[in-house]
Amino acid sequence: MRVRARQGRLRPGCALGIAWKTFVVRREEAGGVLAAAGLEVLDDLPYDAFCHRVDQSIQRDILVARRPG
Repeated sequence: MRVRARQGRLRPGCALGIAWKTFVVRREEAGGVLAAAGLEVLDDLPYDAFCHRVDQSIQRDILVARRPG
């Protein structure tokens, strides 16, 4: 997983959210990629309690991250 951050695309204090299948990438790995791109991952309640099963083979989660400032 790779994130390319471009200065000015996400203003300071603004946030972004992503949803993905957790069987492909673990939450910790996805959060690490966003953190490495300079974003602050929001990993407390309610942001860490969304993970849910969609189907027998699909489990989804969300990550919310914001640009500091």
